[in-house]
Amino acid sequence: MTGVEETMQTVGESSNEPLSVRQPSTTTISSAIEFRSGCIRQCPQVYDFSVTAVVTTPRVTDGGGARTDQAAMRGLLQQLAAILGHRMLWYPEDVAELHRPVLWPAGVGGPRLPLQHWRIRPTAGNVAMWIAGWLGDRLEVWDPNTALVAVELRESPNLAAIVRGVDIEDCRGFPGLTYGL
Repeated sequence: MTGVEETMQTVGESSNEPLSVRQPSTTTISSAIEFRSGCIRQCPQVYDFSVTAVVTTPRVTDGGGARTDQAAMRGLLQQLAAILGHRMLWYPEDVAELHRPVLWPAGVGGPRLPLQHWRIRPTAGNVAMWIAGWLGDRLEVWDPNTALVAVELRESPNLAAIVRGVDIEDCRGFPGLTYGL
């Protein structure tokens, strides 16, 4: 025996039939999208973000295909990018928006997401939690057997917020952000 083969043993005798290999019952899908967002200022600042979501979904064995697949996840992330994304504001066409005052509480930091949608400037962790809650709710309605495993919001190569594991369930209906959809 080389260590690769396995044999089934019955009482008192051996069999050379190989053990059946069990196929995994779930599949893992990872999908990411990049979108552009910015701050409302006299001279708009633009930043690129990426959101990566990882889900597990039951493997379909009858050939019918999975309800949640790479294309479906991409569609969800495109909806998310449309929500968080932000068109550029230019002077003088968007003068009213450019001159709208934006006041932040002292000491509040976080990602430079579209400021007109938030009453306070959220932290990267708050935004990632809101994204996890939003995606989790959509996936549950779409396919109750699909589970969100992790979400990453990346603002730059060095700045990312990750939500995973048991924290994802706590993100449902996360109240930290006021821009509800």
